[in-house]
Amino acid sequence: MSERPGRDAVLCAYVALWTEADLARRRALVETSLHEDCEILGRRYRFHGHAEVMAEVSRFLRDDPGYRPVVTSGFDAVGRWVRFTIAVLDPEGFEVNTGWDVIEMADDGRIARVLTFWGPLALPPPA
Repeated sequence: MSERPGRDAVLCAYVALWTEADLARRRALVETSLHEDCEILGRRYRFHGHAEVMAEVSRFLRDDPGYRPVVTSGFDAVGRWVRFTIAVLDPEGFEVNTGWDVIEMADDGRIARVLTFWGPLALPPPA
């Protein structure tokens, strides 16, 4: 049995899969980084399992050519939870969106769940 990559390598593989044009390498990144029963959630989307993630990455690469996510912070971990900030760059390298991911790691060291928050937080409610 081969040894699994460490947490940071798994997280980097997850980010890298969103820009990988080669289908075989993309599939390998999905299998390395995401548990089979993974879930990726955002305000207006939910992808469950490898097949749905692969389909969404294919859609992103097709519909938004040249756009790419980049990690803009270190990985901050507490137990099985990790958070980090991200930005999406356009083909010229300009930042078009920012956010942060909260990730739950599975028992096997891969990602079980990704919760992505896009944009800045709202101001606090009036006192």
